Amino acid sequence: MPDGVYTLTAKIKNSTGLSELEMYGISNGIRAFTKVDGENKEWETIKINEIKIKKGSVEIGFIAHGSTKAFCCIDDVSLVKNR
Repeated sequence: MPDGVYTLTAKIKNSTGLSELEMYGISNGIRAFTKVDGENKEWETIKINEIKIKKGSVEIGFIAHGSTKAFCCIDDVSLVKNR
C-alpha cells in the first residue's frame, strides 16, 4: 500500500445498549479513530479523514462493547488515498 494520507469511511446501523462503538486505523504506531454515540436506526456514514499511512501498512477495525441483544451492522467500508 502506498504511503500517504487516506480517508476511511463505513456505513453503520446500531442499536442502543452499546457502551462503546468505534472505528479506527493504526499505521506506524499512530492511531486515528472516531467514536459513535447513541443509536442509529438508519444507515449512517462515519469517517476518519486523516489516516497517515507509513511503511505501507495499516490496520483498520471496529470496537463494539454492549449489553445482551445490542447490535452494530457495518457495511461499505472503504479506504481511499487523498494525497
